[in-house]
Amino acid sequence: MSMPMQPLRMEASLNLNPVGPRLLSDKDDPEVQSSASETKRARPQTGDDGEPTIQVTLVADYNAVFQRLQTGSQVDDALDALEVIAPKCPDKSLPALAKYLRSETERYREKSLKVVKGAFQEGDLSVAEALAQHFQNFYKNESEEALEALEHLGPANRRAMKCIITGMNCVRREVRAYVPRRKIKRVKPQVKYDDTDDSHAFRELCLDIFKQVEPELDTNEVIDDVMEAAVEGTKIKFGTRGAPEGMQKEVLDALAIVAPRNYDYALSLVLNRINPSEGQPQKLLVSSATKAASSFAQKEDPKLLEALAACAQNPEIEWEMPHLIVVAESYQQISASTSPFIETILQLLGQEPSEEAIAIDLLAKLAPKDHEEVIKRMQRYLREAHEKIHYDGPAVVRAAVQCLEQVASDQSLVEKAYERLINVLIHRCCGSIAANGMDYGWVKRGRRPSKTHMFLMEVAEKRGGVKNIQLWNIASGFSSTITDVRFESLRIFKKISKSPEAQPVFVAFKVLDDNFSAFACCAAIDALLHTAPPNQPEVTDRLLLLLQSPECAVKTAALEALAKYTSPKTSFKDPAVKCLGDADPFVRRAALKRLIELELLQNEDVDGIISQCLADSSSDVVKLTLESFPGMQLSKEVLGKAAEFMDHADPMLRLEAKKLCSDYGVANAFKPHHVWPETDKDVRAWAGNA
Repeated sequence: MSMPMQPLRMEASLNLNPVGPRLLSDKDDPEVQSSASETKRARPQTGDDGEPTIQVTLVADYNAVFQRLQTGSQVDDALDALEVIAPKCPDKSLPALAKYLRSETERYREKSLKVVKGAFQEGDLSVAEALAQHFQNFYKNESEEALEALEHLGPANRRAMKCIITGMNCVRREVRAYVPRRKIKRVKPQVKYDDTDDSHAFRELCLDIFKQVEPELDTNEVIDDVMEAAVEGTKIKFGTRGAPEGMQKEVLDALAIVAPRNYDYALSLVLNRINPSEGQPQKLLVSSATKAASSFAQKEDPKLLEALAACAQNPEIEWEMPHLIVVAESYQQISASTSPFIETILQLLGQEPSEEAIAIDLLAKLAPKDHEEVIKRMQRYLREAHEKIHYDGPAVVRAAVQCLEQVASDQSLVEKAYERLINVLIHRCCGSIAANGMDYGWVKRGRRPSKTHMFLMEVAEKRGGVKNIQLWNIASGFSSTITDVRFESLRIFKKISKSPEAQPVFVAFKVLDDNFSAFACCAAIDALLHTAPPNQPEVTDRLLLLLQSPECAVKTAALEALAKYTSPKTSFKDPAVKCLGDADPFVRRAALKRLIELELLQNEDVDGIISQCLADSSSDVVKLTLESFPGMQLSKEVLGKAAEFMDHADPMLRLEAKKLCSDYGVANAFKPHHVWPETDKDVRAWAGNA
């Protein structure tokens, strides 16, 4: 296949300047001297039309072209030259083409593919083998141009087909994203992974080629290559430890196509990896081979099941949970009998926390009903649920309770497990500082164990709701000194599913009776408003009673809850008017605000209420009163009192008073001489517009 290097002669001008392949001088090579002299002696020839033509012959140095391709300098010109050079020296051209067919630059890939199609004939199996040797495999990278080049040259060659087979098991393409360089520190390139579906499309293309060409090839050789890609490929892709779960669906589909053509031979390859003739079986090979066998093995094949059972009982295999899970799942697909891997899974539980939840989910499928060891282990997990959730999150505990539910026939065990779990979750979400493992930084950053809270909601809904004692435990969080815990407890109380016999009103009343703190009572009032059935007299009476509380926050919360809960709304007017005479300005302001919102100040006594509010000592109450004037039918006396605020010390009250007098046409709304110079920008802006 290798050809000696010869000078290139073309009947066209090859533009390789300014740094292109140099023209060889007479001093460089005797052959060049001869070629040059022949060029000088070339005589004019006559064309078809009888006109004389000049034949120009250029002699170029091949090495300069390949040097450009190696260094990446002026690659476009070098690839153009390679289209002529490639057939003459494939031993140097094919490595360069293999490099640029897998380049990250799409333009280079397309040009390289054009070179292959132009320089080599379709179906040239020897060139296909040579190019595939340079590709080696497509495990970690893929290029549609590289695949198309092999398809053009001939995938019927075994080495080319083997390379295509590896493409059915490839991972996604790596894309290099270079960070802009700084002036002082040089930033290294970062590698990110393309999350698009390009790899899946590439694997599908490889599988399509495999389906077309596979019947023409030797069956045993194809089985060997596909088995190697499926079993050995995981070690190449992911390192020495391997990752059997990384085996792609396409390579398993290919194995399912070709293995039945010689089932005994394919099965023997699997058995040789599970029970090798020399040494102990490796866990990576066992797991990969078992997963490959699950794609084509016959159900209840005695040889395969016997070999897997021997591996399960082999104490010299140092199983790791990821490999053991793969083998156990594959065994389940092959056989409906009791899995021999249950005991091994139980022994490895707790050693690898990241795989623990997956292993427990698998145990729920493998273990027969009332398996004693499985039930005991799941009960132990639930007894340690508090620590498990604290360190590992709720995933393991969720898997454990679901496994217990599927394996145990005694429903009383399941009921007790769920009851205990709900109590633990409530304590985690609504308990003390020590129970939640919180600190100031946790509160400052505003983080919450949201997964735990969602798990609590999920379990409560699944079990038909929480009971009274559990509601009381949630309500205990109202008195927490941590704001996040307090608000989260209130959110859970309002949204959590409640059992039919639960009485949230009674629980909220109990919180109010115990009178933990002002914010606990406010939270109880909010919970009462959202959970109490409408128009309950005892709820209304309790809210009215809370209006007499010495705490300002409690009275305000009760007043706002009463405004939303009472029906009809007119019944709210009398207690709200009484609150206008409260000693606390916040209560007075809240009462006035609710009266305005509910439009309860349109009656004949509105002048007296407005006059009372205008005489209030709190500027907030007065300002809110002035803002509520538009749209009301007011007497001249009330408007006169409002106009007096144009000379008030508070600029915002002066602003509202001027707006009001302007809207109602009160005389002398704008005084030319004013004792208060307007320093507030809002007042100045309004006066200027007026």
